[in-house]
Amino acid sequence: MEIKYGEVDNEQFEAYKKKMHSMVHWLLLYKDPAQGDRFANADFNTTIDSTMRKMVGLNALIGPSSAMADVLVCLEGAKITAEKEPFDWRIYKKLVLDAHNAIDKIEFSATGRPCEEVSEDVES
Repeated sequence: MEIKYGEVDNEQFEAYKKKMHSMVHWLLLYKDPAQGDRFANADFNTTIDSTMRKMVGLNALIGPSSAMADVLVCLEGAKITAEKEPFDWRIYKKLVLDAHNAIDKIEFSATGRPCEEVSEDVES
């Protein structure tokens, strides 16, 4: 697929999706009450902001998609939930896992445009 800075093959794109899964997974560990103080020195706000900025960057490179919007909406909701007192682990975990699942739905077509955009062209 063609992006702003050249070619990216499907294997590279899938590898980056795995990396995004890992970034999101860490967000669970940082806030998991079962982890106790294990991640007390981790800067959660910096981590979640960095994760979201990377995903916004990917979105800029591959083009907007509803799946990427779902990821970002869920992560923003998780961030807001993490900042509230009392912290609701159940809601936070659900939002992070929803973001994790939405990553799998991010696709890219051979045209260099999100698959859903190409589908709209076919339907017209």
